[in-house]
Amino acid sequence: MSASTIEAPVAAPRVGLRFVVEGPPVGALWRRALLRAVLVPLPVLAPLIALAPTRDHRFNLYWHGGLFRDDPLRIGSHTVDSLPGYLRLGNFRLLGRMLEKALDTLAYALSEVLGLPVNVGLRLISFLAAMLLCVTAVLAAESIVARGRLFRRAPSTMAAVAPFAVAAGFVAAGGSSPVVLFGGLYLTSAALVLGVTAGMCRFSFDGRFRLWWAPLLLLGGAALAAFNEIAYLALPLATVAVLARGWLVCSARPLRLLIAAPTRALGLLWLGFLPVFLAVRVVIQRYCAAGDCYRGSDVHFGPSSLEAFPVRAIAWLPPLMWRAAVAGGSSRPWLGGLVLVGALVVLGLLAYFAIRDLPRLSQVSRRCALAVALTAATLILLGAAMSALNADVQQLVATGRWGHGWRDSAVTTTAGALLLVALVHFIRRRHPHVAGPGIADPRIADPHVAGPGIADPHVAGPGIAARPEAARPEAARPEAARPEAARPEAARPEAARPEAARPEAATQSQSAGHPYVPGQSHGPSAQQLSDSSAPYTSQPTHPPGVAGRAYPPRGRRFELSTGAVAVAVVLLTGVATVSAAANKRLRDTTMATQAARLADRVAVEMADFDPGPAGAVRRCALRAEFLALHADSPFSIRRFDESLETASRQRAGVAFCPDGPGAANGSGGSGGSGVRSAPESSGGPGVSRESGVSGKPGRSGEPAKNGQPAVGGEPAKSGQPAAGGQPAAGGQPAGRGELDLRGEPGLRDGAAMRSGGN
Repeated sequence: MSASTIEAPVAAPRVGLRFVVEGPPVGALWRRALLRAVLVPLPVLAPLIALAPTRDHRFNLYWHGGLFRDDPLRIGSHTVDSLPGYLRLGNFRLLGRMLEKALDTLAYALSEVLGLPVNVGLRLISFLAAMLLCVTAVLAAESIVARGRLFRRAPSTMAAVAPFAVAAGFVAAGGSSPVVLFGGLYLTSAALVLGVTAGMCRFSFDGRFRLWWAPLLLLGGAALAAFNEIAYLALPLATVAVLARGWLVCSARPLRLLIAAPTRALGLLWLGFLPVFLAVRVVIQRYCAAGDCYRGSDVHFGPSSLEAFPVRAIAWLPPLMWRAAVAGGSSRPWLGGLVLVGALVVLGLLAYFAIRDLPRLSQVSRRCALAVALTAATLILLGAAMSALNADVQQLVATGRWGHGWRDSAVTTTAGALLLVALVHFIRRRHPHVAGPGIADPRIADPHVAGPGIADPHVAGPGIAARPEAARPEAARPEAARPEAARPEAARPEAARPEAARPEAATQSQSAGHPYVPGQSHGPSAQQLSDSSAPYTSQPTHPPGVAGRAYPPRGRRFELSTGAVAVAVVLLTGVATVSAAANKRLRDTTMATQAARLADRVAVEMADFDPGPAGAVRRCALRAEFLALHADSPFSIRRFDESLETASRQRAGVAFCPDGPGAANGSGGSGGSGVRSAPESSGGPGVSRESGVSGKPGRSGEPAKNGQPAVGGEPAKSGQPAAGGQPAAGGQPAGRGELDLRGEPGLRDGAAMRSGGN
C-alpha cells in the first residue's frame, strides 16, 4: 500500500521581491511621474516666496479680501454688475475676473488664518498654479502619444523630461511676468488651455460619441469665450492636437478624422465658443471705435506687430528671460550662493529618480514625437501672435527688452518646454532587431525566449506580477518553475541558444538575409494581445510600452536613445537651477526699492493687525509714507485708501488710519464691509454703487481719467506706457527702466482694470 502523493503549490515570492525583480507596476510609475511634476517647480520658485506685492496686487488683495472674505458667493454678482464698465473699456473676461477675485480672497484668508503676510499667501497660490500647469503639461503630452487608455500603460519617457523643462521656464522675467504678476490667474489659464487639449485627445477615434456630451461641450465652449484671452487659444490648439494625433499616432484615414468622436466634440466646442466670442468682439469694437479703450486690451496691427512676432516667438528661451530677471540689479555675481546650491541638490535628487525610471517607461516613436512637436509649436505661434498685437509688447520689443515676460509667457514657456522635449525624442540610435542575451526587445513577444534579464511585455505585463504564482504565465514564474526555454543558457534548447550554439538551420536562415528569431512561431495569441492588462488593445500589431506605428523593417532598426533622454534631464536640471538663481536676483532687486519695502511693511502690519492706538499710529505712518511716495498719483492714493480701509473694517471693525478719509463717515471710503447696490441714476442698467473717498457715491464700473472719477459714465482714455522712469498711465511713476503697466483706468467696483496682468 503506497501513500498518495500531494502536490504542494510553490510559494509565490514576496511582494517586495517581485517589485525588485519585475519593476514597479504601472500605477507606481504614474505616481512617481506626477509627484515629480508637482515637486520640480518648487525649488525654482522658492526664492520668490516673500516677494512683496507689486502694482495692482498692492490693492486688490486687500480690496477683494475685505469684500468677499465673509461672503465669497458675492463674487459672481459683483463681477456681473461691473461688466458694463469693463465692456466700455474694451475688456470682458467675465469668468477670469471671478477666478482672480477668488484667488485674491483665498490669499487674504490664508493671511488671516495663519498670521502670514498677504504676499506670502499670494506666492503660495502662484506656486500651486505652477504645479498645476506642470502636471497638466505632462498629461497633455501623454494624452497625445498614448493610443489607448492613459493610465493602463506606463508613462512615456516624456513624463520624465517634461517637468524639468517646464520648471526651467518659471523665470521672473520682469515685473509683468506671470511668475510675478497675476501668477495664479494666468498660470491657471495656461493649465486650462492644456487641459482642454488633453481632454480632446482622450476621445477615441474608434469610440462612440454619446449625445449627452453635446450640451456640456456647448457650455464648455461658451465658458472658454467668457474666460480671458489666454483661454481663447484652447480651441485652436486642441484642433491641431487632435488632427496631429489622429494622423500621426492613430493612423486614422482622412475621412475618419472628419467624422470621429474627437472631431465631433471639437465641433461642438467651437459651436458654443464662436457666438459668445463674436458678440463680445462686436460690442467691444463699437465702444473702441473712437480709440478710447483700455490700452492693455486694444489690438494694434501694423509693422510693429510684424516686428514683435518673431521676438515673442523666441522670448520663452530661458537665457533671454535670465537677462530680463537680472537686469538692473547689484553688481555682485548672481550665479552662486546658497539658493543655487540648494536648488541644485533638490533638483538633482529628483533628476536621479527620473533617470532611474527611464528603462521602465514607455518609448515614444518619432511620429508621436512629431505630433507633440506640432502641437507645441502651434501654441508658441498662437501666444506670440496674441502678444504681438498689443501696443505694450510692441514697445517692449522696440526698446530691446526681448526676454521680458507678459501674459503670453504663461503659455509660450510651457509650449517651448514641450517642444524641447519632443525634439529630444527625435534622437535615435541604430540597434540590431534581434535581442541578444540580456537585451530586452519589446517587439519580440515570445514567452519561450524570455529568460533572466529579458523583459517580455506580452507575458509579464502590468498586473501579472501581482497574480498568484499558479496563475502566472510561464515566463513570469520563478526560475525553478519555468520551462526549459526560460532557463539559463546552459539548460536552454537549441532554438533559444546564442548564435554559436544554434542549429544549422538557424545559420542558413541568417546567411540568406533573414534574421533568426528564436521561437517566432510561439508568439502571443490574439487572446493574449487583447488581454486587459496590455496597454494597446486597439491595434495588437503595436507592442505594449511602445507608442508608435507598425514595426520597422527587420535587420537593423532605430530605437529611442534613452541615453539622450537622460542627458536632456541632466541639462534641464542645470537650466532650472540657473532659473532659481535668476529669481533670487530679481527678488533682491525688487525688495531694494522703497515702494517694495513699504508694501512689505503694510502686509506685515495687516497680518498682525493691532486695533489699538499703537497700531493706528503705525498704520497712519505707513499711509503718510505712501502719500509722500505717490504724491503725483491720485489714482494710487485713492485705491490705497479704499482697499486698506475695506480690509481693516472687515478684520477688526476699525479704520486703517483714524486720520484717513474713511474715518469720518466710518465707511472706509469703500462702503464699509460691503458694496451697497442701487439702480443707476442715469436711467441705464442698474449697477452696484459705492461711496467714494470723499463720501460721495460713485457708480460701479465707472472708469477714471487721470486719477479723477469719470463723469457721466464716459470711458477714460488709456494712459501711455512709461519707459525710463517717466510717469505711467494713471499718473504712477514707472520703475527703473521697466514698462509700467499699473496705470489702468480705475473702475468704481473696487477692482481697477489690470493692464500689467489682467
